[in-house]
Amino acid sequence: RSQTPNKQFLDTLTGKGCIARSLMFKMPRPATTLVIVSGLVIICLEVIPSCFAAQRQRQQPLKRLREKSGNDIHAAAAADSKNRVVGVTPKDKVLTTKISNAGRADDWLTAHRLFDSYSGHANPVYNAALTAAFRCNRNLEGAEIYEKMCSLSIQQTPPTVALALRLFGNLRRSDMVDKVWTEAERKGMINEIVIGARIDAAACMGNVTDAVFFIDVMINHGFTPNKQAFTSAINACKNSNTTSYVEAQFILEKMLETKLTPDIATFTNLAGACKKAPIEVLMKVRDQMSELSVGMNKVFLEVYLGCIALQGERVRHK
Repeated sequence: RSQTPNKQFLDTLTGKGCIARSLMFKMPRPATTLVIVSGLVIICLEVIPSCFAAQRQRQQPLKRLREKSGNDIHAAAAADSKNRVVGVTPKDKVLTTKISNAGRADDWLTAHRLFDSYSGHANPVYNAALTAAFRCNRNLEGAEIYEKMCSLSIQQTPPTVALALRLFGNLRRSDMVDKVWTEAERKGMINEIVIGARIDAAACMGNVTDAVFFIDVMINHGFTPNKQAFTSAINACKNSNTTSYVEAQFILEKMLETKLTPDIATFTNLAGACKKAPIEVLMKVRDQMSELSVGMNKVFLEVYLGCIALQGERVRHK
């Protein structure tokens, strides 16, 4: 039977040359118990040997792999020449470097101690503290730093806005995400980094409609959506409380139409979005990876096997 995404998704994404206005999928019929059990056996025989192979390879810490897979959103790029501010003293520059280094080392205690002793108003110091909070997953503290910036009328730049969007997105503070975005629009600070951060915020909150809508905003501003933008939109499907695997597959198709090649982060999010999908849809993810020669890593296996386990739970309770 034919199945389409929810009405709100379609209503929001019609018109304005939107990439999603023709959204329509024909999904496979619900799998029978026999198909599901057989599929689990086949997948496990294929995936488990790869899991042991992955363990033998020299790999980065799991947290870093999760970050690359879109399960944690990565921080904004460094400010470019247009974002430079005046009135930064040599001491401010030294402190900025120290806070940045502490953040890169995941040492929030040091980063916070350094920032807490600062009484100046230099934007780079505050941006470094926001970045450290984001990297160390101290979203509440990062939000407080941003609010302090606002209360002291400290100059903001597009990287400031991008970090604030991501921090409030992690906190699922949709009210503050909207407020930060609206203020950035008013001040003319919308650029590719800021729009990308707005997509990331929507993804973290599981808001598929907003994630896809802001891909169109990116296009309307003259930017070409990159791999991260589409991967983040699929991440919104993964984090959604609704059955969003239809939208996730649609976003992947649009990504392929733009000649972008999905990577392991894209497929990790896609697999996560299929947690409530029929087993045939989950198996299709592996087929798509094989077609594009995308290898697995530990994080993908963690998500994929978790979805298989959910399939088994559903079979057992039928």
